[in-house]
Amino acid sequence: MKSFKPSLEQFEVSKEKLFVDLHPTNLTEHADQLFMESMEEKKALDVISFADIQKYTSGISFSDLHVQGIIFGLISREEAEIVANLLDKHPCTISRNVVALLPSNGRRRIDSRVRNDSDVNSLSKVFYQIPCIGLVQFFFSLMEKRFYHQLSVVESLCYDADCQIQTQGIRGICLAVISPRHGPDYLLKRICSFIDTFKIDRQTFDKHKEAAMNILDDNCGSRIGEFVIRAEYSEDLFSEARKSLDALTFEEVRSKFLELFGANSSRVEVCIWGCNTEPPEGCV
Repeated sequence: MKSFKPSLEQFEVSKEKLFVDLHPTNLTEHADQLFMESMEEKKALDVISFADIQKYTSGISFSDLHVQGIIFGLISREEAEIVANLLDKHPCTISRNVVALLPSNGRRRIDSRVRNDSDVNSLSKVFYQIPCIGLVQFFFSLMEKRFYHQLSVVESLCYDADCQIQTQGIRGICLAVISPRHGPDYLLKRICSFIDTFKIDRQTFDKHKEAAMNILDDNCGSRIGEFVIRAEYSEDLFSEARKSLDALTFEEVRSKFLELFGANSSRVEVCIWGCNTEPPEGCV
């Protein structure tokens, strides 16, 4: 690391690869990229120069580098400690506030054309902000299958309807619909209709609360990585999430649903217009 020096050729290749990654033709990846751009995490690439990289690397010392990770899998605690002790341990002063928060009652919409001029598919994707890890897991368990069943099976609206946990940019849940027959405005209305008519009864609440509690396990190593990357991980992360979820009541969930998914909720709407639709004026 001490002898590392970037080359102009390496810089140009790496920057070109990043530009390719940031301009996907896949609709879902395109929507995610538009969302992340709206969170201002990827705009810096446009102005980065090789001189910036040279200046940064020349001023960095080995003591400035920090490694944070999780050791998990088929390994004993003693073996894990041996591996961890190979690295010096120093307090890390890096800010941990890395999950963005949308403004209260903040609703943002992004419109874009498909990048493949012959693509007839349109997409609407809504990112709902849910700050609490336990609530994210609960509502994902509650909504995932019902969302697909309602929009794809009952309404025969599309060929893809997807509910996912959102971990990049903000914490929450995203609902996405892709269709070759309907434009983004109509798809967005169907997502909103699903939310507006969504019901939670006590039996369903108990079932999915238990399911979410089981997933929020301290030993769930496969999920820890995403929190490490965002500098959020702590030893009591999942135990605290389970504790807050365990204390959650049926009445509180109904109130939280209206707060997090209702008309005044904080969310980002991404609409990608297929080649056979008429996008709004100014859409690029």
